[in-house]
Amino acid sequence: MTKEKAIMELIDKSQEIEALESCIKILEGWSETTELAKPPVKVGGYENEAIHNLQEQVDDLREINPELRIKGLVTMRQKNKTSLDFEEWMKTSSGFDMFVTPIRRSIVAEKASMRMAVLPQFSKNCIVSQDYRNVVHELLKEMEG
Repeated sequence: MTKEKAIMELIDKSQEIEALESCIKILEGWSETTELAKPPVKVGGYENEAIHNLQEQVDDLREINPELRIKGLVTMRQKNKTSLDFEEWMKTSSGFDMFVTPIRRSIVAEKASMRMAVLPQFSKNCIVSQDYRNVVHELLKEMEG
């Protein structure tokens, strides 16, 4: 089984960001070292402060692994001015490397979560399932170099 097929099967069973993080950890298991921290970032001052706190921890850990870095993932994205402005700021001015694909907020994903259903089985083609797949593709491209 190829990495991409294995990851796509896991994504098809994923539901929320925790499931995506599990997939990412499996991806990292295929590499020799873990060099990329991928914090989910939603709109808000607390989240902005949290990613800066994480940066301080990553800076300390660089003594062990000098290649360690952060790549943020915008989650719960909505199509309103505040959310779009925050996303743009994170991608252009925050100083953090960010995934191109944001994970959008979706009522369908919330319904699946409330029913404790696996999102792609609940709605295989919903926007959030597509977003997760796109993030995995970004990771795979980055790993291939």
